[in-house]
Parts: sequence; C-alpha cells; structure tokens
Amino acid sequence: MFKNYKKIFFIGIGGIGMSALAKYFLNKDKIIYGYDILRSDICISLEKQGSKITYCQKNLDFILDNNLFKDKESCLIVYTPAIKNDNIFLNFFTNNNFNVKKRSEILSKICEKKFLVAVAGTHGKTTTTSIISHILNNTGFNITAFIGGISRNENSNLIGGEIDSKLIIVEADEYDKSFLKLSPNIAIITSVDMDHSDIYTKTSSLKKAYHQFISKIASDGVLIIENKALQELGNINFSNIITYSFSEDTDFRISSYEITNRNSSFNFINSNSKFFFTNEIVFCLPGKHNILNALASILVCIQLDVKKEDIVKSINSFLGIKRRFEIHFESKNKVFIDDYAHHPSEIKETLETLFKMYPNRKLTLIFQPHLYTRTRDFMNEFADVLSLPNHLLLLDIFPAREKPIRGIDSSKLLKKCRNKNKELVKKETVLNILNKSNFDVLVTMGAGNISSLVEQIKNEYFVK
Repeated sequence: MFKNYKKIFFIGIGGIGMSALAKYFLNKDKIIYGYDILRSDICISLEKQGSKITYCQKNLDFILDNNLFKDKESCLIVYTPAIKNDNIFLNFFTNNNFNVKKRSEILSKICEKKFLVAVAGTHGKTTTTSIISHILNNTGFNITAFIGGISRNENSNLIGGEIDSKLIIVEADEYDKSFLKLSPNIAIITSVDMDHSDIYTKTSSLKKAYHQFISKIASDGVLIIENKALQELGNINFSNIITYSFSEDTDFRISSYEITNRNSSFNFINSNSKFFFTNEIVFCLPGKHNILNALASILVCIQLDVKKEDIVKSINSFLGIKRRFEIHFESKNKVFIDDYAHHPSEIKETLETLFKMYPNRKLTLIFQPHLYTRTRDFMNEFADVLSLPNHLLLLDIFPAREKPIRGIDSSKLLKKCRNKNKELVKKETVLNILNKSNFDVLVTMGAGNISSLVEQIKNEYFVK
C-alpha cells in the first residue's frame, strides 16, 4: 500500500492525529519529515525517534537542501485540514505536483481490508477509543489503535502498529467529515451535539453526516449508540443496533454507579434486567459521562468475544488519558485537575462531577475558549456553565485554525458570566494571579495551549 514511499512529510506533524500516523510510519521504517508551528512534547518525542522537523513556516530550505525530495514518486505528503491554505509547505508540494493527501485519506487506506472499530461522537471519542484499545491490547489481541489523546498506560497516542494487525481501532472524527472515509465493522456513536459550524452550518447537516457515517458500516456489522444520540438522529436505516444509556428503554443500561475517591464503580444490566457482572466494576475516571464511555467500550469487547474476567481486569488496570480529568495533585487542602473539555456540554459534565467529588469546596476554573466560531455559536451556553465555579479566570480565545471574528472575544463572554469572582487574564499572568488567591480546587480546562500551564502550576505549587 505504502511500499513505494520512502519519505513522508507531515504538515502539522505535532497534531495528535498526525503524530500518531507519523509514529505508525516510523514503525514501518519510513523516513519522516515534518513541519509544525510549535516544538511540543509530541514533536520532541518524534525527533527522538528519528523524525526531522522544522518549526519555521518560511524555511523552504529545509526541504530543498540536499535534494531531500528530488524523487517525487518516493515521497508522500500528508496534511491536516487545520493547516491554512497559504502554508508555504502545502503550496510548495501542491504546486510541484507531489502526491499530497489529507490525513483522513491516509488513515482510511491503512484501515482498508481490516476489521475496523470506529468511535464517533461529539464527546467521549478519545476516552472510549482508549478504553477499547487498552482492553484488547491487555488481553492479547494484535491491534493497531490511533487515539486522539495520550494513553497513560502506553504513554502514546498509538498502540501497536509494529506488526501488521487485522484489527484497527480509530477515532472517527466528524470534523471536515473525515469519518465518512471510514467503513467500520463496529461503529460507536457516543453523542450528537452541534459543533464545528465552519463545517456544519445547520444541525440538520451534522445529523445528515452521521447518517452517512452509519451507511458506511459493513452490512454484517453493528452500531453501538448512546440512546440520546439515537433520539437525536431519528430513524436510522440500519438493522443491527445496540443501544446503551442510564435510561430503562435501552438494550443495556447502567443499573448502579457511585463515585468513591477518584474512581467510579458501576454495573449494568441488559433489557431482561440481567446483571452482566457479578460485582460492580471499578473504573479510574469519575463522572456519568465517563461511565457511559466505559459501557460503550465493554459492549464493543463483548462483540469481540473478550471474556468477562479479562474485561474486568483490564478496566481495573486502565490508567486514563492525559488531559482527560487528569488529577495532578490531591490533598485535604489543595486539588489540581487538568481537563480537555471545550464544549459547553463537556464543561457542564466535568464541573458537575467535580462538585460531587469535592462538595462544599471552593472551585477555581482557568478556562481557555477554543475557536472563535465555537465561542460565537455557544456564547450563552458557555456563559451558563462558566458561571458555576466560585472563581473564574478566563483566558483569551485560542484561535487554532481560525481568524478572529469581529465582536467575538473573551471580554464579551466574561460579561455574560454571572460569577461574583471573575476576571479576564493573560496566560502569562496566571501564576501571579494564583499567588494572590487562596485557591482550593483548581482546574485548568480547554483544548488549546492552556496545557502548557499545567507543568508551570505543578512546579510552582505542588512540586517540592
């Protein structure tokens, strides 16, 4: 499939999806080059594995020196839709007739003629994909898994891939309609909430894309879908459907759950009210949303005939994902948690879980909005959920791939928030502000570069 390519250049190599592909091809002894705007920990890790990366957008010499890409037929160029059209590398390779492909096209090629498990949904994709991958990897399955986050068990967003496997697990990303290039044998849909209005102008267009994704499932395959998502999508033209939720009118439902310390414990029953496990499962991630992610993962493993005792052992040994309700410090006086939530629904679920875990304690939230379009589209919803913490520190909007939208900024959002203690802050002033506040439960949250604050906060307050 990729035998003719000796060199692969990734434009946006530091992205979580792109870097997993780069690792995959490193395992196939390809020579990896790339560009990214920031030398992140992911990029540093790729460099240590032999990748050559430039961080200067105008550095065409990087690819022209030594005729690195003289032979076009042996070079593959991969880019992410987050890359802007004026990118100098993208234009160079396109204008010179190199073989230039989107990340989603390459991923779909890797998945061809494989048994594919694809996890779709506005929320919960990364957690669900990670749990499935951990269970299967932990029970001896030969898998390749592309994860949209860093598994704490493997310290990687790629599991397996060293040896060709017939079973692949991927996140089916709805952005740019990338998931429509996949043809899964087992598909999971965790949720269907409006997002990515730069791609989906109406809710109906988002729902249409999900129906198209379902139509790509193999005729003898199965769709595992959360009940609320099923209701959102309406009539589905597919026969083999398994539903799950907390409600009674589903094939599998959570029958009991409890948050104890850092963990969740739960059990579930089928439509005949029969318990699946004798005892409750202990799971490292708290919150009802995470319990549903775990249930969806278990249902996939049931389809693959994984033994019950192996599922339990693997769930118990699952350590979570970096930046998904990641507890960095916990004591009677101080707590520090980092989370990736960036959509109002996700923020609400995470905050509700925090209030249950730490009742009667003061919660300080440092939040960085992600994308101007998302902030514009959900301005009131963001204001509602961001009004819940005792103390709100709101950062500027992280633009990612977008240009500013006139009249849409964090100042406008802050004015709509109802917290008594709220302020607009710059990322570089956060530590000074925290020094003046007697914070109790501290949470950093967002999908942008707020993650770079985590180590700074840990070193300042929690590392002795």
